[in-house]
Amino acid sequence: MRLGMPGRGFRLGALLGLAVAACGGCGGGADSPPVLERSVPPVEGLSADALRGLLRDGSAPATVVNVWATWCLPCREEFPDLVQLEREFRPSGVRVVLVSADFPDRRGEVEAFLAEQGVGFRTFLKQGPDMEFIDTLSAQWSGALPGTFVFDARGALQWSVEGKTDLPTLRRVVETVLAGNASGRS
Repeated sequence: MRLGMPGRGFRLGALLGLAVAACGGCGGGADSPPVLERSVPPVEGLSADALRGLLRDGSAPATVVNVWATWCLPCREEFPDLVQLEREFRPSGVRVVLVSADFPDRRGEVEAFLAEQGVGFRTFLKQGPDMEFIDTLSAQWSGALPGTFVFDARGALQWSVEGKTDLPTLRRVVETVLAGNASGRS
């Protein structure tokens, strides 16, 4: 779902509000499948400053950041691939950071969706000014959801995509970043 509009003056929150209105709360409602009861770590708030620190802390050879929302159908469709990616690359130390762009009052829906998807690792809810958060990931990012970003061990952006991606693409990108780290070219 492309939420970005020409010009960068639009705020992610404003875009989210428009998309919710246009979508009518895609993915929710009476026809939604029942939520499975699973234990999920609590969703933590994440500011742009905290995200910068996470990306630059050097504790992961690669970090995959995905910004998503419960109402975003393409986000929901690609989610199983992100969970699978985390499982496959966890032994290599790769960190997958899932950041919900939902409004704070939808935290319960975020946690229910994460439980349904079987997420058992730390996840986040975006906090703070939208443009600061967007620019922390990439000054070229319009704020479109989903947005996926792959950073190397130093926190340098190596790859990004606006819109839905897939597991084979993510595997290839992560393997390339890992190979670059191993050879000292990152």
